[in-house]
Amino acid sequence: MVVGDGLLCSDLNVDTMRPWTVDELSKAKAEIWSNWRHDPAGCMAYEDALMATGRYIRVKVLHDPIAPGTPPIQHQAEGAVEAILAVAQAGERVEPGYLPKPFGDLKRAAESKGISCDQIEHVALGLWQFRKQYPDSTLNAEREKGDYTPIPLDLTPIPIHPSPVKSKSIDSKLLLFV
Repeated sequence: MVVGDGLLCSDLNVDTMRPWTVDELSKAKAEIWSNWRHDPAGCMAYEDALMATGRYIRVKVLHDPIAPGTPPIQHQAEGAVEAILAVAQAGERVEPGYLPKPFGDLKRAAESKGISCDQIEHVALGLWQFRKQYPDSTLNAEREKGDYTPIPLDLTPIPIHPSPVKSKSIDSKLLLFV
């Protein structure tokens, strides 16, 4: 479900097909993570919003060749890209390169301390496919401007040596952890 800020809410109440309310969560006796207690309904709705929005962009981009010349498809994909860019801009206020989970809504994205690799993966794939399908979109230039300083990464492999584990029931020479 696309909400007013352009992101897709991911965890919906199947009875209403809308984001959960606090009352509905309470009645359903839903387990609320401790870091969601400040806004359980908002956190649930936006838990996987970046992943869902990245997938939405990919679906729109993949649909475009099937129905060429359908202006709403590119427009809908651009709206989702704009929403992701807004989350990225909010994250930049916290730390360069930070893409936070926008718990609650886009306005509070900079307050979020949540992040996960699957969210970033789907955002990256969505933005990559968008750029590939719509190379002339002004949003591609918008994504590329800005003062992004690449973080130097040392990708030298770290050698991992197995070490024996002492056990009374299993011969420690046979049981190795890496």
